[in-house]
Amino acid sequence: MSFTGRKHSPETILRMSAAQKGRIISPEHRDRIRKTLTGRKASPETRKRLRESMRLRPHSVWEKMGDTTKGVPKSKDHKRKISEALRGKKKSIEHRKHMSEATKGCASRYTRTKEINEKMRQSIIRRMQTHPGPFKDTSIEVAVRKGLEDRGIGFYQQHNICGRMVDFMIPQGMVVVECDGCYWHCCPICRKHTKDERIVSRVTRKDKERTGVLVRAGYVVVRFWGHEIKSDVQSCIDKIEEAMVKNESTTR
Repeated sequence: MSFTGRKHSPETILRMSAAQKGRIISPEHRDRIRKTLTGRKASPETRKRLRESMRLRPHSVWEKMGDTTKGVPKSKDHKRKISEALRGKKKSIEHRKHMSEATKGCASRYTRTKEINEKMRQSIIRRMQTHPGPFKDTSIEVAVRKGLEDRGIGFYQQHNICGRMVDFMIPQGMVVVECDGCYWHCCPICRKHTKDERIVSRVTRKDKERTGVLVRAGYVVVRFWGHEIKSDVQSCIDKIEEAMVKNESTTR
């Protein structure tokens, strides 16, 4: 008897699913399944069913799935395969829209703890210290850097101060310059990122805490919004020079 092309009824699918629950699959069986599915393309109907099934899974299921791979190191061969599979792939506008819709309203559910944020921050600092570049500067950072160079102002870029990686540090006058992109820092004028007040409050609080740490270390912090730099970068450089002169005179 051939089952090729036959479709199971919803009742049969449920019975098969119930029978498989709790069953442990051996590595050899997993490998056979993987080889069987390699190269196969799911139909639009199957993709839709998979999306709906994953969307309806409770958060506890996702946490359990994450626990199974937590702390399991990936081999170099595994990392290479992941890299090759993702290389050159671009997400379509439709895919980006689906991802955006899927994550709406999940900000509070997936909020990272302070410990995780600190670990991520330290990891980024270590990466930038051990691999000092090249990193792609944002367009507003490039504009400020060019403006400082044209005025002959000495500076350090992406400089670590008190565990915080600042955009620019000017030794003369101990001035820190931060270029805040309107999207990521929730600019109150542009409001390009989100209208969710929880996210805006969290980003604003983080920026204030960051500024407080730098001020307590003796630095003057000058922050510019992205639209300010784009509209008149020379005016921003003038404010930087004013801060340099003012702080240099007060520290004497």
